[in-house]
Amino acid sequence: MLAKKEPPSGPHVKAVLNDVPLSERIQATLMRQIIIAGLIAAVYFVWQQSDGAWAAVSAIYGGAVACMMSLLLAVEVMWLSKNLRRKNRLYNAFMFLSFAPRLVIVIVAFWFGVGLLKLMPAPMIVAFSATYIAFLLDFRGKKKSAPKQNDRI
Repeated sequence: MLAKKEPPSGPHVKAVLNDVPLSERIQATLMRQIIIAGLIAAVYFVWQQSDGAWAAVSAIYGGAVACMMSLLLAVEVMWLSKNLRRKNRLYNAFMFLSFAPRLVIVIVAFWFGVGLLKLMPAPMIVAFSATYIAFLLDFRGKKKSAPKQNDRI
């Protein structure tokens, strides 16, 4: 049986997640999130008779906040994976504590959207939730398939 090779680490190594460059994967995820936010905005536009356009704008705003948070998380993960080793306690601490600034940004964005822009909260929260759940489902842990008998030669 062949020994499993450890992936290289260091500041000049391209960030990879499940053998896919993270930049390509985040682009695909962001496109899915944009499509989901657009579909939710279209449903609100059709469903809300009198305030359809305003509900659609609210949904687009909520989806945009979720996309911004996904992109921020991806940048943080790429930076951390390039600058710190995964088994390092500092890496784990940064990953754990990095949620706080993103949470503050989301709270401020919602406050800005509802308080100052007078957007509708329900479409904004529904679109944010759906697009961010799409991000989480896209980056959930995927198991690699077992090697075939012919691959072990």
